[in-house]
Amino acid sequence: MRFARSCRILFAVSTAIALAGSEPALAKTKARAGTAAPRAGGASRCPSALKGPFKAATPAISFTDNKAGKGGLKCHETVIATSTVKLYRYWDGPSAQRLGKYWTEGVASSLTEARKTLAVCPKWNVMTMLTTCDLPPGKQVVRGPGQTASCPGLAAGGAWLPGGPQQVFVLDPAATLVNCHDTPTGWKSKFKAPAAASGAKPGKKP
Repeated sequence: MRFARSCRILFAVSTAIALAGSEPALAKTKARAGTAAPRAGGASRCPSALKGPFKAATPAISFTDNKAGKGGLKCHETVIATSTVKLYRYWDGPSAQRLGKYWTEGVASSLTEARKTLAVCPKWNVMTMLTTCDLPPGKQVVRGPGQTASCPGLAAGGAWLPGGPQQVFVLDPAATLVNCHDTPTGWKSKFKAPAAASGAKPGKKP
């Protein structure tokens, strides 16, 4: 009787130790799977990105440009368009290309407004041109509110651009967007677009 009880106790202790030892590996597995699996309850990391003619999509597009002061996105979701969406992009040629990856869903009334709401430093983009394209329904993109941008070259008080409005990150604009056409903005800036250099990389916000 006493022997049987001792066996049961030993078995219970052994089982507890075995379960405790397996938890770290299980936690790591869940963490890895969580990067691709839906979030608990279907909750969004970035609810505003799912408003309008967009819905959540999988698999997620890899996106890491979220750091404050760099002009990326404050938060983001991988989405698909549920209807045709008009997208706009300001560019200048040497430092910001016509079919870059960052787009907006509206146009600004002035250069100052565009720079502040889109958080684009002058050295990244002088915004002399505006390209308008259609994002067809069913196309997958990344969407979220614009991150802030730090621009040391601007005058005191204007060196920190707030961003805020929704922006769209298009991984392959040439293959994704259609019906594109260009219009000069007519905006004049004291900043000049840098001369194109051989092998030069685009600004932080291409």
